[in-house]
Amino acid sequence: PTSYLELIVAFKSFLSQRRDSVMKAKLRYQVGLEKIQFAEANVSVMRKELVDMQPILDKSTKDTAVLMEEIQSKLPGVEKTRAEVQADVAIADASKMECEAQKASVEADLAEAVPALEEALKALDTIKASEINEVKAMANPPGGVKLVCEGVCVMLGIKPNRIPDPGDPSKRIMDYWGPSVKMLSDSTFIQQLKKFDKDNLDPKIMKVVAPKREALATAEKQLQETMASLNEKLSRLKEVEDVSLEGQIDLTGKKLVRAATLIDSLGGEKIRWKEFSAQLAIQYTKLTGDALISAGIVAYLGPFTSVYRAQAVTAWVARCKTLAIPCSDLPSLSGTLGDPVQIRKWNIDGLPTDMFSIDNGIVVFNARRWPLMIDPQGQANKWIRNMENDNGLNVIKLTDGDYLRTLENSVQFGRPVLLENIGEELDPSLEPLLLKQTFKQGGTLFIRLGDANIEYAETFRFYITTKLRNPHYLPEVSVKVTLLNFMITPQGLEDQLLGIVVAQERPDLEDQKNKLIVQSAKNKALLKDIEDKTLQILSSSEGNILEDESAINTMNQGKQVADQIKSEQVIAEATELEIDTVRQGYRPVAYASQVLFFCIDQLANIEPVYQYSLSWFINLFILSIQQSERSAELTERLHVLDTHFTFSLYRNICRSLLEKDKLMFSFLLTVSIMQGRNEIDAAEWYFFLTGGVALSDIPPPNPCADWFSEKQWNELVRLANMPCYLGLVDEFKTYHVEWKGIYDSPTGHMLPFPGSFATATPFRRLLGIRVLRPDLVVVAAQQFVVVTMGESFVKPPPFDLALCYGDSSVQSPLVFILSPGSDPISSVLKFADATKQKIDTISLGQGQGPIAERMISLAMETGSWVVLQNCHLAPSWMPTLERITEGIKVDATHPTFRLWCTTYPSPVFPPSVLQNGVKMTNEPPQGLRANLMGSYLLDPISEPGLLYALCFFHALVRERRQFGPLGWNIQYEFNESDLRISTRQLAMFVDENDVIPWGAIRYAQQTINDYPTYMYIVHFTQTWTYESFR
Repeated sequence: PTSYLELIVAFKSFLSQRRDSVMKAKLRYQVGLEKIQFAEANVSVMRKELVDMQPILDKSTKDTAVLMEEIQSKLPGVEKTRAEVQADVAIADASKMECEAQKASVEADLAEAVPALEEALKALDTIKASEINEVKAMANPPGGVKLVCEGVCVMLGIKPNRIPDPGDPSKRIMDYWGPSVKMLSDSTFIQQLKKFDKDNLDPKIMKVVAPKREALATAEKQLQETMASLNEKLSRLKEVEDVSLEGQIDLTGKKLVRAATLIDSLGGEKIRWKEFSAQLAIQYTKLTGDALISAGIVAYLGPFTSVYRAQAVTAWVARCKTLAIPCSDLPSLSGTLGDPVQIRKWNIDGLPTDMFSIDNGIVVFNARRWPLMIDPQGQANKWIRNMENDNGLNVIKLTDGDYLRTLENSVQFGRPVLLENIGEELDPSLEPLLLKQTFKQGGTLFIRLGDANIEYAETFRFYITTKLRNPHYLPEVSVKVTLLNFMITPQGLEDQLLGIVVAQERPDLEDQKNKLIVQSAKNKALLKDIEDKTLQILSSSEGNILEDESAINTMNQGKQVADQIKSEQVIAEATELEIDTVRQGYRPVAYASQVLFFCIDQLANIEPVYQYSLSWFINLFILSIQQSERSAELTERLHVLDTHFTFSLYRNICRSLLEKDKLMFSFLLTVSIMQGRNEIDAAEWYFFLTGGVALSDIPPPNPCADWFSEKQWNELVRLANMPCYLGLVDEFKTYHVEWKGIYDSPTGHMLPFPGSFATATPFRRLLGIRVLRPDLVVVAAQQFVVVTMGESFVKPPPFDLALCYGDSSVQSPLVFILSPGSDPISSVLKFADATKQKIDTISLGQGQGPIAERMISLAMETGSWVVLQNCHLAPSWMPTLERITEGIKVDATHPTFRLWCTTYPSPVFPPSVLQNGVKMTNEPPQGLRANLMGSYLLDPISEPGLLYALCFFHALVRERRQFGPLGWNIQYEFNESDLRISTRQLAMFVDENDVIPWGAIRYAQQTINDYPTYMYIVHFTQTWTYESFR
């Protein structure tokens, strides 16, 4: 219901607002066009007037010579009369000004006295006897009551009593209260006041009002006499002066010049204004539907993705047309409610340039409720910070101790506030602010926050952001805010990455591009201001515009400035076009990179700890550009950038993934890249994920029911309905022997498909393998990655703790993602010992939070390391961990300080810590080779030949776990500690003897008593396991 009410209110507001603005704009254009048409029409008329007046002027010139003598005889009298009249006019003007000033002064004084008198007369009718009795009964009346009664006594001539001064009994004062009580006791008191002769007051009273009335009458009479004298003298002047024909011709000529100037100034705008006026007329008729759809977007579609919004708007447009509601074919928020100049400024402040983000920006400033922006990549946060920076923005978090005080000050003084990094719940104390529960007190707007009433400034704005990717807000929270999905779009990210890669490769171009964007925005704003000013002059001009020389000159000056700006804008746009042409050469890299970002962004759907910030991605992108091999050839350079960044991203992501997810990431990465190149059809990808949807309940008979199951046959029939596998059913019957060979072969994924499908692409082969040999899909997917991307993308890099430490900082925690059997603490302790770094560890749990806080605080001062183990076991303390990490300041923290965390995949671990930290896993690698290499990388190896057998044995017993009960009856956790202790035992045999006791070692190997592998035996609980081990 709240959203529906929001829809109704928004629709009403938007429709009224847009109708008013569109109609005003249309009228302004129409008035401007009318003025231009009037000037054009008057040009021919004024030219005809000039032609008609010229013969009269010639005749007048000839008559002048004849009448010269008569004029000469009358001239002295005329000149004398003119001089006299002009002198009298000057005197009369001065007298007139003096009279008018005196009149104004008198009227001002009367304006103060007369209304008060009239109000007093009216008030007499409202006085009740009970009220008079109440006043009489006052023992100690207020000062105001005594003052009024004293005034009435003075007006009625009642004398005061002399009484002792309460403050100084030795003195006497005049008291009117005693006489006032007697006066009020008189039953005829009200009648006395009503019959009071206000026009014949006591002389002492009349000295204020009467003189002013007399002065007014005198001034008015004097003004009338002066004006009569002035009019008489002006009449005499008119009689002696003749109308000058030359003046008329001169005035007409000036009007003609002004008309030409007006036409020249606005002639170029005539066509454009006509088009705009016509467009506004059409837009006005469609405003009902457009405003309704815009209100629907604001009320309902804020939390949804760009794809869903587009689908909803398309459905709404169709519904409007069905109901005959006029609307645009492709309505948009930016077209209905947006201001192009304002939107360009938002883009400069950091708002992405895609329409989805622009629509979000429009919703922020047009919704009634404060915006809550779902902003995992920090785009909205960055935009708000830049946009409101000059307005004194205050940034707060709910974890701040004084956030409520900061909020109160901001509300009172009208400063914007950004509340960032909220969770799925809001502080109840914010409810009055979210609901805008303001009230007036003494004519001032207030709001209650906490226990105090705070003055509410109209300029206050409130923004809220969260880094949660998919938050679940309860209805009672959702109805108080405007939820907005600010997750970055592919187009918006591509534009950002394009700017970054060009800034790295061609910094001169990107710098010039940015300057042109800012200059273009300023130019467009200036042009709009000039146009608004011109239209304002035209619409406010009364009568003949050609008689207003000042208006014509102002518009002409504006035209000159506008022409100069337009010429500069043309040059700037041409330059920007040239720059864009060069920039577009780097777009393939930006496009491919944004595909990679949205690929890793999906990993959070697998495990909540697989979260990566956009800033981390961009920093890695820049680092890859700087470290990649240079090339003068653009095509070769683009290839290098693409391949280098792709592999760099793969390596960095792999170190934070669990072993079970690394191959899947390689596969997703490959598929995403191919989808970006349009090499994989969406329907084919959907079939691979789901097996398709049955289009018919009765599939054709299974020709190979003896070895091919019905489930597989149904999937094969669905696959045959896809364009890439048309005819598969018939060919399966024809080549059933070959297909059975693939079905029976242990390496069926390597065998070619028979018939026309022998040339199927690698991914389409995967579809066939999925149907025919689902048990080989994982192996086939790995082979698919190798064929498409190369073998390096299925061989994750070995764990390197030193490299991970190098990527960290005091503000970037190191986070170990745990799995059963993994224990990274020994590696961390050994690394700390190697780097001579003091380290403290604490296992989180009940009551350990305050201890951990003190430990971190001390480490930040001394530069030691702190390891927080098992963070997933302290969910209530995780907000505190987030507050601590966000509060770390580089300049106030020892540079060698590091915070280490270990946690199992858990949704309670703070997203901000995950996104800003260095995530790692230290699981046993999969595969004999990877296990062997991992063992060799644990420590520097001085005798690799001596340790080879032991490391190989360690890899073998661990790898057998991959085969379930076939490997070991129980999933024994052979770990790094077993290898280390076994190595020490082997070292003991070698180091404690001058000659290596090969015989003893062989004997120990046979008896399995003291041989180093004894450490593995202690895991066994079954006899048959022991025998398998031997």
